[in-house]
Amino acid sequence: MHLSKEYATKEYNIMKKLLYLCLILASGCSTSEKTKISNDLTINELKGNVKSIREIDYAVIIRFDSIIKDHIGTSIFDKNRKSEYNTSGMLTLNVNYDKYNNITKEQTNEYDEFGNWLRESIHEKEDSTSWAPKPERQALYVMKYDNNRDRVEWVEYDEDDRLKLKRTYKYDSRSNIIEQNEYFNDGALSSKSIYEYTDGYNLKIINYNSKGQITKEITNEFDNNGNKIEILTNYAWLDFESRLTYKYDHQGNEIESVEFERGNLRNKMQSTYDLKGRIIYTIETFPQDQNINYTRYKYDRIGSLIEWKTTYEDKRKIPESHTFSFIYDEHQNWIKKISYRNFIPEKITERKITYH
Repeated sequence: MHLSKEYATKEYNIMKKLLYLCLILASGCSTSEKTKISNDLTINELKGNVKSIREIDYAVIIRFDSIIKDHIGTSIFDKNRKSEYNTSGMLTLNVNYDKYNNITKEQTNEYDEFGNWLRESIHEKEDSTSWAPKPERQALYVMKYDNNRDRVEWVEYDEDDRLKLKRTYKYDSRSNIIEQNEYFNDGALSSKSIYEYTDGYNLKIINYNSKGQITKEITNEFDNNGNKIEILTNYAWLDFESRLTYKYDHQGNEIESVEFERGNLRNKMQSTYDLKGRIIYTIETFPQDQNINYTRYKYDRIGSLIEWKTTYEDKRKIPESHTFSFIYDEHQNWIKKISYRNFIPEKITERKITYH
């Protein structure tokens, strides 16, 4: 399917904004790899020893200026899920439901005594009602670690417990990954990545295909404080180069990121922070659109984002204001949120939280 330049640019900008807000809200956006630096409660900005959360987004209706909860939300952005955590704050169960509260997806995680992620099991029910119908799917991911607690193997199995994909990892004496190999289900090498370091900093990553040909080369540059200030990526098979550059303030906050493609500026993000390290103002420049977006962020006394408002250099675009009101429990976790767009309520989100 071919997308027009205008449509592709619009989609890119939307996804960039969603990802950026995801980082600000710490709304639990998942990644394919778990790290050792934090537990899942911290990632989701949950306080106290949370045992479980039942979270549901509802549509709203307005009657005589009162905001009333309506039916369970039905968009792809609406949440209807239950999450459970162990006493170490790691996610052990995640269950998604449809608008009728029928289970659509169930994910379970297992850990060892050190908190290493050992197994993930996923079961997705068949869904023929959505805009993108999905067949029933089961998957299993199994990880292994060495004596240094570094992950040395990651294996994916399909619904019949057959090997689907395997990755292996090698490390240096500092537990820096130096090699990653990916294999097909028949054991044949699919791809290899080699990592090079100087003084503990990953300066280069070279990716190879199954024939030993270089497909991608990533070069990283760091400043004297260890902040990454440039990522240069060469795609050999596309004869294509992209470059990302970063700048930081004296507290280590990223205040500027710039993306170039084939030497041309694609987008630029400039950020301002408050004394608590929270983003309060951003300027996004998109040369392809010939537009600049200005966004301000506000927080409440707990630290939750309560407003972000975007205005545009292009005066033909109407400013967007998104505001949120919260009700908190005794642990300062919010249990009710009302979301507004241009001061019109869009949804009510309710949480039922239990603690260990």
